[in-house]
Amino acid sequence: MRKIVGASVIILAIVMALYSTMLIVLNRRALPDEIRLKGWRLPIIAVTALLFISLSLFLLYQIISNPTSLA
Repeated sequence: MRKIVGASVIILAIVMALYSTMLIVLNRRALPDEIRLKGWRLPIIAVTALLFISLSLFLLYQIISNPTSLA
């Protein structure tokens, strides 16, 4: 059970990092100016994306350096 929870946390962190990054890219390129993120919303999403990216990299590093940590 612990392996499943650990693996799902890693997958969720990676998916959220990709989702946050794609949200910023698509928001800046594909949306019309009237409905784009403006003001404080864009930096908040950028910080959130950086947090999820760093969490994903940290979890991948933990698994690579100590594969028995999920056992």
